[in-house]
Amino acid sequence: MLSPYEKQVIADLSKEKPNLTDKARALLGAFYRLERERERVGQMASPQHIKHRAIIDYTELNGSHGFEPDLFAQIIFEIDEEHLKMFYEKQAKEAKRNGR
Repeated sequence: MLSPYEKQVIADLSKEKPNLTDKARALLGAFYRLERERERVGQMASPQHIKHRAIIDYTELNGSHGFEPDLFAQIIFEIDEEHLKMFYEKQAKEAKRNGR
């Protein structure tokens, strides 16, 4: 199940309608699948980085969508880093707005 934040990210992307290649679309699909399965900790269920093992397991079952496996993993890590950065920035803004 997607969080409200993730739904908003998808809605924002849908509005922009980026022109993606099939490979890029498959890569983002892989990221979102890995994102849904990531570990979350604490009372706020804060997302943790996607584990390398999860990426390896994904590629063993689904392939790397035309990318070399090491490049596929690096791209997923880069997307994940940006995704988490945006998530925690948004969380900090909400906390500040709510006086926490």
